[in-house]
Amino acid sequence: DQWIELFNASNRTLDLTEWRLEIVNGDKTVTHVIGSGQGTEVVSPDRADVRHFKPGAYLVIGNLPVAIGCESLVVLRDPSGLATDRVDIDKIRRAESHRLVSGQYTTLVSESLARAPNGACTGNNAVDFSRQSATIGHSNAGAYGFGTYAGYWGAGVGLVGIGGIAAAGPAPDEPAYMSQLAFATHTEQGLVYAIDLDNGPYVVYDGSSTPMAIEFVPYYENGNPVPGKGYLFVTDPENGNVARIRLKPSGPIGHPNTRSVVDTSTANHVVIYSFAQMQNPVGIAYSNQHDTLFIAARGNGLVLEMTRDGKLKTIFDTGLGANALGGIDVGDMGNGDVVFITNTGGDRVGPGDANRGSVMYFHPHP
Repeated sequence: DQWIELFNASNRTLDLTEWRLEIVNGDKTVTHVIGSGQGTEVVSPDRADVRHFKPGAYLVIGNLPVAIGCESLVVLRDPSGLATDRVDIDKIRRAESHRLVSGQYTTLVSESLARAPNGACTGNNAVDFSRQSATIGHSNAGAYGFGTYAGYWGAGVGLVGIGGIAAAGPAPDEPAYMSQLAFATHTEQGLVYAIDLDNGPYVVYDGSSTPMAIEFVPYYENGNPVPGKGYLFVTDPENGNVARIRLKPSGPIGHPNTRSVVDTSTANHVVIYSFAQMQNPVGIAYSNQHDTLFIAARGNGLVLEMTRDGKLKTIFDTGLGANALGGIDVGDMGNGDVVFITNTGGDRVGPGDANRGSVMYFHPHP
């Protein structure tokens, strides 16, 4: 399932006929000649081909003549033999050794080494390339999605296994440090990370088996949000519960105590909430209007409304049955809250059902 993608980052249309890809494994070099009929070559967008490789176009080359391994070197040469680009897999592998352990992967999510941002070329493969979801024939930025902060993920977390993400805040009056944070769950590792937009990610919680969806809920005093103070709510589908993690301000931007964001000064800084109806909770969303949380229970097709102190307030039956609910969000659409849910199809949703693969909504408090 290996492939190589070329991207025309120039402002010129190129003729790639007779250009060559050399795959070097130790002392053995195998060559693929572009446009020769070897392998499989697909150019996108449409109306482009290897003779008219337009600016912004992608050429995907599959069925390679030899496997690319962890220590391979891939060199692109023009018809004169000049090396115009080279990718040292071993150099990238060593730079990403904490998460890239093999050159062989079996899914699109795990198998791509890509330049991010799209087409980045500083001359240093270890800087330009990161492991990410495959975006065959499309911009790498679409899947990586972390903008200028992508390098921080490359330095410490790894993308495979990320379950959910939430931004912290608000900080309307003073630059509280927490307003510079986002939080993410890593389902595969069983961890919750804080993402410092200046210094990268670090672990803030490791008490869930399969943390997935995550939501930040502000802390209010006298009806106003306290800058940088609040709670994280994290769903654990495997154990059927939601963890509430109490957060505290850690000082203004630049404060040396920037990593003390979990308030461990009280015995209840982490509280686990669970109900019999909370089967496989995969999504959670906060209603600012009602100060409640809506939880999508995929195991039984219920949406549960819960107060921030863990009291079950309302149960909504979507009628979808098990294994249909996916994401959930809630917002004030001008006439009260509307809860949006994604329907991926489940026990009561057959392949021909019009609702399968749809976004559905309801008014929880009409």
